Amino acid sequence: MPKLALALLLSIYLLLPQESMGQQQIIKDLRNNYKASKMYFFYPSTLRMLNFNKNPDYFQFISQVDLLVLVNIDKTDSTYSAKSVRKVRKEVEEGLYENLLELNQAGSSISIFLKEDDGVPAEMFGFFESDNNYMVAYMDGYTDLGALMKLVQGDFDMTGFKLLLQADKK
Repeated sequence: MPKLALALLLSIYLLLPQESMGQQQIIKDLRNNYKASKMYFFYPSTLRMLNFNKNPDYFQFISQVDLLVLVNIDKTDSTYSAKSVRKVRKEVEEGLYENLLELNQAGSSISIFLKEDDGVPAEMFGFFESDNNYMVAYMDGYTDLGALMKLVQGDFDMTGFKLLLQADKK
């Protein structure tokens, strides 16, 4: 996955605060519908541990994040249904989220939805699709978008995230 896509994925996870139980229910429904999917919960301590090189921009980026949830769905699994994934996305769109970003590139797509509270990002959902995977991200908290740009433009080492996401494959 390209560095920009990983950074955007990380930003979605880190910008999504939990304002209501509805967002948690969306994630639970995804998990129940896709038993073979992988679900990851990242709390502040875990997010800090994944910064192997102690990058200060990364620490600034995650400083206000309380929870990041990732649901990784294997599209080759027999239980995958594009219709049910579209339903989840529609629930997010109808939940007063603003479409912040749409990016389509060579078989991959990224969509980020943001809900603000008094002009401050309060909740965020991200949808990331590739040929074989579909990932939904939810974040509880706030992150500094300026720090994200520094991470994308800099030399941030994503090794910690890659190792954690691949740990269950061994």
